[in-house]
Amino acid sequence: RAMAATAVVSGRAMTVASWHAPHAAGRSVLEKRLRREQKMRAYRAMEAWIVQQRGPLVLGGDMNTWQDDRDGNVLGPEHPHYDEYRFHRVGAAHGLVDADRMDRARRAAEGDGGDGNRGDADGAEQTMAVTYDRGHGGRSIPCRMDRIYVSKDVVVRRVEHRSLGEAREAGSDHAVVRAECAVGDR
Repeated sequence: RAMAATAVVSGRAMTVASWHAPHAAGRSVLEKRLRREQKMRAYRAMEAWIVQQRGPLVLGGDMNTWQDDRDGNVLGPEHPHYDEYRFHRVGAAHGLVDADRMDRARRAAEGDGGDGNRGDADGAEQTMAVTYDRGHGGRSIPCRMDRIYVSKDVVVRRVEHRSLGEAREAGSDHAVVRAECAVGDR
């Protein structure tokens, strides 16, 4: 479930894409395994597509990933979610950069701290951007499933993560992620 379009930004062609990665949840061990395999194939296919693109590229979407980029776990090739991990790690083979990481680094360098736009379900400030709550049965497990990636020739000026509470009021279970970007140094 992906869609891409070419837009002209500042007189330059740019590819803008949206992707909804498959999830790996299932009711049985077999269903979970099959869905996980489908999800990893989708991650490999998206990576292969990205590598073929030329020029500026912005990719956003529901990545259906629960691992935060700062959790420190390093997964090896034998791990069943390795292709997902490879896609989201710093220095990924596809060459795109997580816009949120870029925004945090820029804001930290400017002395801003970089965490003022990360709301939880109640809009409270916290250090991890929360775009989805995967908890059930009264248990809250906040995570960042929704992400925006950009090619190196795209400048990220600001990333905003709207609150889950606002999303729920609008009828969605995923919070809005917005990135203000420019092509080149503009």
